Amino acid sequence: MGWNGSTMKQSRMRTVALASMFAGAMSFMSVAAGAEEIKIGVPLSLTGPVAFAGVKMRDAMEIAFEHVAETGMLGDLKLVPIYMDDQSSQPTGINVTQQLALRDQVSAIVGYTASNICQAALPVAQELKVPTLNGDCVVDGLGKIGNYVYNTVRPSDRFLEQLVAKIAAGGKFKTGAVLFQRENPLFANLAPVVTAAFEKAGIKVVATETVTSGADADFSAQLTNIAGAKPDVLAILLLGGQTGPAFVQARQAGLTDTIFIGVQNFDSDEVRRVAGEAAKDALYPSQWIAESPLENNKRFVEEYTKRFNREPDTFSANGYNSVLMLAQIIKKAGGGDRENIREAMETIGDMDTIFGTDGKTRFEDRLVALTPFFFEMQPDGTVKRLD
Repeated sequence: MGWNGSTMKQSRMRTVALASMFAGAMSFMSVAAGAEEIKIGVPLSLTGPVAFAGVKMRDAMEIAFEHVAETGMLGDLKLVPIYMDDQSSQPTGINVTQQLALRDQVSAIVGYTASNICQAALPVAQELKVPTLNGDCVVDGLGKIGNYVYNTVRPSDRFLEQLVAKIAAGGKFKTGAVLFQRENPLFANLAPVVTAAFEKAGIKVVATETVTSGADADFSAQLTNIAGAKPDVLAILLLGGQTGPAFVQARQAGLTDTIFIGVQNFDSDEVRRVAGEAAKDALYPSQWIAESPLENNKRFVEEYTKRFNREPDTFSANGYNSVLMLAQIIKKAGGGDRENIREAMETIGDMDTIFGTDGKTRFEDRLVALTPFFFEMQPDGTVKRLD
């Protein structure tokens, strides 16, 4: 049977279509083959005493990794997170860091939750030459570990000093007291810091009590002793899981009018839920504000609230922000080479974040440059930013 002109034309069209489809398929295969998967180690405290923060960080970091992929900010580069649980343990934290660096051959590490684990594990990352972003630890000295370790948060000591100076300005507070967990390096460091800040501000320290470990839950004896001194302000330097019960027990001990102050672990839905009205007027600093109009922050808050049916807090924000910053560093590095990533951390300049008023920050001495906000807790579980 012979072909007419119409048949030949249809045949040519099919040939062109098939050729186009083949070219498209080859192009897609070429892109897929050229895509570089970059393994990122994510060590967090997902069980143990610090899990209250580590789980929130993980949840927020999952959203951040998804947002990086969805926006296409890295082009053909794909970040592949490898989550590991350090169990709120220093030895496990060291082991996890070694596994990520040596067994999994990650290009970079982002995460960590507890300051004592950072003190033990970050020097290991430095020794193994793995570019690392500490996402939550706020103990002093982490900026001095070495040129592979950078920090997306700042130590709490300066923020706490600023808070004491702010509340002392009106002359309302005459006496102060300190309750701290002595085995935690962050709180052991902050106790003399807040004591010195009280004294500098003209607030007389009338009592200091210690808590043995992060597993303690009964502080009634210490708080009874503190209540006997009737301080105007009490610094509570405990883990987030301990802070809510401490608020309640402090009120029960007779500290009904005392103002509580602390650091970022006050900003926790768990603390507010457990403490209830006992948290009224408690004060704390944080580099993040949920109501920030920054587009990155609005998107984060909306997605986090929708997905987990709870509002994000400072720990959630720290996790999200650390991944956002790492993605920008890897974009500058152009791939997963460790040395290129280290160099990019050193030279990155301004980065977009969900922190601060303008959403910009940079590294200074391997620490982010941030100015804190100050917050007052309300009896209904909300918080109010202080002017």
